[in-house]
Amino acid sequence: ERYYNKTYANETTKGIVELATQVEMASSTLTGSTAASLGLYSKYSTSSPYTAGLWIPITRNNGTLTPNFIGTTSSDTYNFAGSVNLNGTGVHAGLQTWNATSTFATTTNNGANFGGNIVNNFTGGKASINGLTTPVPVMLATSTNQVSPIDSDVASTSTNLIGFVINNCGLATTCYVQTDGIVKGFSGLTAGQEYYVSDTEGVLSTTRGTIENYVGRAVSTSQILIEKNKANQYIGTQGLSEGANTITAGYQSLWNTVIITGSVDDLYGDITLKKVGKTSGTLGVHVYGGGSTISGSFSVSGGVITLTKGGIASTINGTAYYYK
Repeated sequence: ERYYNKTYANETTKGIVELATQVEMASSTLTGSTAASLGLYSKYSTSSPYTAGLWIPITRNNGTLTPNFIGTTSSDTYNFAGSVNLNGTGVHAGLQTWNATSTFATTTNNGANFGGNIVNNFTGGKASINGLTTPVPVMLATSTNQVSPIDSDVASTSTNLIGFVINNCGLATTCYVQTDGIVKGFSGLTAGQEYYVSDTEGVLSTTRGTIENYVGRAVSTSQILIEKNKANQYIGTQGLSEGANTITAGYQSLWNTVIITGSVDDLYGDITLKKVGKTSGTLGVHVYGGGSTISGSFSVSGGVITLTKGGIASTINGTAYYYK
């Protein structure tokens, strides 16, 4: 046999190479069992990885990689640390973490889960909602199915919080609303404090507004944990007189409980009524000599509170205090 001086190939010298196995390629192994440098093996190159294995990605004829190279199971997590531009339609079914500015041109986020926070898309109901700089608390109008900023001194815009708009949107455009979880993007909050929507549209405060609109508790100076189910939030008050009293516009859809402080001649007392369940009650019965009585009944149905006097009563009135 004839022997030659063996020279192994490297970045600057031609010579002997050994073809790498799949495991060696995936492990970035430099040399093989022969001590020769390892070279990539076309046997393990593919543009269509339909079977499990360690493959060298090759573009398709159109110059792009098949999506089959991208993991789509619930255990696959992708961290985007730079600026991400999504200009097409995207489906976000798993967990995505966005650590930097991301631009969504026409992407639809239906129930997307961002780090445990639920984000949904709604249609804007106001000309300008600027939630990109500071998230804006919004309600959902039942008549239009559109979101608008909450204003605690305007009953018609004080329906229950649905979440926070986190982008800049406007009338009939797409608003991304975070409906659960921890909302980021605030400044100057006091950790541990409860926050409400103030009497200034969309602005938060630790002080309750005219109508109580609780949104959540600050967990840092820039983050709020959304809490939408606080019970017995005060809405407002209304004077009542004998007969049918139309519930103040705006309160009709908000209230769950009403406490009526009523009087019938010389009888006084408080009656608690519910929108569903206990919808009526009687304010005492006073029996005079000779069997004459005095009483007053209070009932609520839909948008009407009715005060009815009984016996020899000459006057009946009250004050309604509404809670949601």
